[in-house]
Amino acid sequence: MEKRKHISIRVPEATMKKFSHISKYDDRSISGQIMYLINKSIRDFEEKHGKIELPEEHSNDSKDF
Repeated sequence: MEKRKHISIRVPEATMKKFSHISKYDDRSISGQIMYLINKSIRDFEEKHGKIELPEEHSNDSKDF
């Protein structure tokens, strides 16, 4: 099973309201919209620069995301 990481950010209220509006327009939850944008950013980067190779994890104490 893929491990999931939790992130927390501070967002100005007006920005959050606008982002919520976009999420609803796109029929996504706020979390779903964030994941969509993260994945889109990765796809766009890899299209331009090539696939990002991740090192294999050998233990559970990895400090990387």
